[in-house]
Amino acid sequence: MTRLTCRLLAAGMLCWLAGPSQATEVRVWVVDPLTKVLTDAQPQDVDPAVRISAARGESEAGQVAFRSDAPVKALGISVTPLVSEKGAGKLEAVESVFLNYHLLEQATQPVIEGELCAKPPVMLPDAFCLRNPIALPAHTTRSAWITVWVPEDAPPGTYRSTVTLDADGAKAAVPIEVRVYEAVVPRKRSLKVFNWLFYDAGTDWGQLHHRLGGEPWDDRDWETLKAIARNMVAHRQNLFTVPVLHNVLTGSEVFSVKVLKDGESYRFDFSLFDRCVETFLKEDPDGTIVGGYLALFGASGRTLDAQGNLALRSPAIQLWDARGREKAGRLESMDVDDPIHRRDRHAVRLNVQMRAPMTSPHIP
Repeated sequence: MTRLTCRLLAAGMLCWLAGPSQATEVRVWVVDPLTKVLTDAQPQDVDPAVRISAARGESEAGQVAFRSDAPVKALGISVTPLVSEKGAGKLEAVESVFLNYHLLEQATQPVIEGELCAKPPVMLPDAFCLRNPIALPAHTTRSAWITVWVPEDAPPGTYRSTVTLDADGAKAAVPIEVRVYEAVVPRKRSLKVFNWLFYDAGTDWGQLHHRLGGEPWDDRDWETLKAIARNMVAHRQNLFTVPVLHNVLTGSEVFSVKVLKDGESYRFDFSLFDRCVETFLKEDPDGTIVGGYLALFGASGRTLDAQGNLALRSPAIQLWDARGREKAGRLESMDVDDPIHRRDRHAVRLNVQMRAPMTSPHIP
């Protein structure tokens, strides 16, 4: 019969599993959430509890690492709601997730030696893993994040609970403590924050679409965009990119605004653009939509030409027959040379004022 024993070190926690014929160690220790835990990391003598400090209206995270000397078929993690030591309430919104590890074959250039956490090739933790439990190979270290969301009306004070690790049926508990301050981070803020979100076929989302299969912008793509928007808002981002004249998901012929040639004139189909905007604004009605590029780097690959003029090139645009679904031609790239912006070295990204689909704000 498998049993689990735990002991506290001088400043850390060591857990190990013992089977009837041989001992299987699963060592667990607490790590700063900003630390990249490498697969060869060794247990450290640290505080045995996950300790988090947060203002009300804020989310904060802790991290635990674990290492096994033998393979574990199913390693699970869970955390129960945190209870106030004063009996004033609970913190119910708590999430525990493992981290996925990805092979980094070469470093971003130029390499700054003092800023490297490891030299490639190396397995680095990055995206959250959607699986729980996971398999843990022998002689391998992995980690998990515990994220706590503190409501704006949560009573200040200390809240406690436990993080439970389950290794093939044997369990160990790691204490978790969250100190909530009286200060409140307001839900509505003036600082504009976002991470780049690209829809191109060669980007992460494009690669995800390729793996999932299906037609461009089918139900799974919209569910993916909704999940991305929800995650961005949960992490206090309030600027959302929706390309205007830029390819989305499947290459250079699919644009969020479809250009229709109707005889000698043109019409524009905003249906895909509108739905993208609506998806983001449903998650954050106060969010701002950024319209993407209207022009790209010039033919030389530089923003300015030899004379200091703005050297940009408009994207090529596929035209479609307004009366059917047939291709009707193509507007080729054109060089952009606007004397007004000759001294503006930061005019590469142009935010334009578009019509406002439904309740979306104008792009500043």
